Amino acid sequence: MVQAGSSQPTSATTTMTTTTTETASEPAKKLSNTARDRLSHRLTPFGNYHQYYSHRAQVTPDARLSLLPRSLFSNQRILDLGCNAGKLTLESLTYLGATKAIGIDIDPILIEQARSAEAEIRRENPTEQGLNVEWRCQDFMASDFQFEKSDADTILLFSITKWLHLNHGDAALRRLFKALYEALPSGAEENGHGGVLVVEPQEKSNYQSAARKNKDLKPMFKTLEMWPPFIAELESVGFRLENTIEREEGGFSRPLMVWRK
Repeated sequence: MVQAGSSQPTSATTTMTTTTTETASEPAKKLSNTARDRLSHRLTPFGNYHQYYSHRAQVTPDARLSLLPRSLFSNQRILDLGCNAGKLTLESLTYLGATKAIGIDIDPILIEQARSAEAEIRRENPTEQGLNVEWRCQDFMASDFQFEKSDADTILLFSITKWLHLNHGDAALRRLFKALYEALPSGAEENGHGGVLVVEPQEKSNYQSAARKNKDLKPMFKTLEMWPPFIAELESVGFRLENTIEREEGGFSRPLMVWRK
């Protein structure tokens, strides 16, 4: 097992506490759009938006997957970190031929949405074979979390590095990169081709926006010294940059960076 580690020790499996409030008072109903936006960001400090894909282009499979070489998925084991409602996790199986996929997210509501999406696929395709998927509600940044070396040939870190960085800091993100490198198979294990980490980093200005909208993230933001796209940090643990795919999708302009072990 390969341990990631965090600046804030917690257990590997995280249970989210849902806070319920009484019916909104009249003043609460008059919140400005800015205030509502800030409240929304404070309620989703890990980027765990429950309607995330409603804000992205409604394409199947996801446009990002279509841009990546099919060889990264076909007959490969996929680990989708911060899987949200499981769209990419499932599409790696149903469209790209992955042999197994594991989706991990800290939010139990999102994991339930992912399970529901899986169930819907099975209902629509009762003879579907090979939908080998596993869902885990876990905090993979926890100090005692360990990645299994047998879990993945390709690891996805899509639109999540900002949230990991703002919640846990520079040192914890470096530890994660090292743990992911060690968890992937080496070239000797994969006929000369080592495992792959695909990163979709958010730009620095996106950090500033998140810290402005959620004051709880400001203290950590002020301590950060390393910034995306983390080329030096990923190279320092052994990764080699194989490809960078520049892309634009509506309001999202983030490269896909393919790192090879």
